[in-house]
Amino acid sequence: MIIFHTIFPDPYRLYVYLTDNMPVFFPGDVIVEVEGKRGEVHETIESIVSYLGDFEVDGRMMSELRAGKVICSPFFEKVACGAYSGVKPRRKFMIKESTRIPLAYFDYFIGKKGEAIKKIWESSPTASVYFDTFTAKEVYICIEGECDSEVEDAKDALEELIPKDKKIVDGKHVFEGMFCMEGGFDIEEAYGWPTPEEEEKDNIMHEGRGTTIFGFIYMDVKDNYPKLIMASDSRSTERSTGRVFDRSEKFLKMGNVVVLMAGSRQQCKKIARDVAQDKSIPSSANFEVIIDAFERRMKEPSDSQPFFVVGCLSSECPRVVALSPGQRLKKRFAGAAFAAHGSGSPYAQTELFKRFNNVQMTLVKKPFSNHKVSIPLLKTSEALSFAKEAMAYAWEKDSHTGGEFCNVFISKRVGGEMVWEAIHLNFKEMVDAWRRKEMAAAAAAAKKKKEAEMGRFSFGQGSRAQKRKHSCLEEIC
Repeated sequence: MIIFHTIFPDPYRLYVYLTDNMPVFFPGDVIVEVEGKRGEVHETIESIVSYLGDFEVDGRMMSELRAGKVICSPFFEKVACGAYSGVKPRRKFMIKESTRIPLAYFDYFIGKKGEAIKKIWESSPTASVYFDTFTAKEVYICIEGECDSEVEDAKDALEELIPKDKKIVDGKHVFEGMFCMEGGFDIEEAYGWPTPEEEEKDNIMHEGRGTTIFGFIYMDVKDNYPKLIMASDSRSTERSTGRVFDRSEKFLKMGNVVVLMAGSRQQCKKIARDVAQDKSIPSSANFEVIIDAFERRMKEPSDSQPFFVVGCLSSECPRVVALSPGQRLKKRFAGAAFAAHGSGSPYAQTELFKRFNNVQMTLVKKPFSNHKVSIPLLKTSEALSFAKEAMAYAWEKDSHTGGEFCNVFISKRVGGEMVWEAIHLNFKEMVDAWRRKEMAAAAAAAKKKKEAEMGRFSFGQGSRAQKRKHSCLEEIC
């Protein structure tokens, strides 16, 4: 049984890699993955290790597994020396495009004896391709890379594997208008997190953990114009003392540009001060000027530079990008439909994608690019609701995300021009509203399930009663 699934890197997960021989896919190498919370992964391994023999995992590997020798952090890979492997290293920054495809297309990407998989790998050695189940007839395909060219190379290789008469689905090419997101979820190294052993000895809150920042583009159904919404929590820590501050302003607004910051309290203050003193940045800075300024800043040596999500309004289509220390920036960066950073951002992403699956999507052209991406078709009130629910879910799952306020910026048209509207939401009230909604949804689902069960019971009773009635009538006759 082969299972492909999308991996959302999580700093609280561990991955166990076992190598063995499975020539259909990777000559000399196959990866078996087990994930879970750090304190629970050993118990999980102990509970399954006795069953590994059924999957032809030899005794030597099971001994290593029991001894914990194959356990590694989620930010590194462990493969047999010199072997060909389908696992690629974790990234500090990634661009990810995803779309739904018919389940029948899955065979094209496997090929006879797995030969197509090797072609996909060789097309872009630094990109990753994942599949995830969606419905009984569809699967999600996700392509990850560090830049647009890596993703496009893998996409071209996949498209070449599809027969010519199957390249068009629902009136468009299979890989046209994929949902594009970018972000940096591999934050352990950038923020200097401790190793698992160090964390067990000294379980303290480290700077940079408590943050969730993101932005996404949507098509406003009211005026049929693409708009941008950005959100940030207000929690940060003090590097020297470890104190938590819940009223931190982790954003900068400069004309049509908004910058969200994921870092410690000192870092956010320093960035704000430096930008205010930077004479090369005018008060009405545009996107290219901001990118140039941050490109210069990220080249400067620093032990712990913060991450950024930058949103820019324009007369055509807004742009939102995620910037990471050491990232190769481009002056005319096209951006994506969704960008995020911070420890809680994977959860915000998960919640948003869940919401997007239930709404209509539309295609827009990426700025300075010939490629199109999918964005959700929403009312502004719906987009704001999605952003609040995503932030509340990040708060629920990431104990370091939070603060007193959730700062939201929404683009709107005023006199034919796009401007920012700032909204400061009470975090507690927002989370309470989300909890009530989730509880109501759970109660409604439970009620629906109970009614369905009662309906089946009543139908069964009615059928038996009807049978007794017919039996009595037959006796009378």
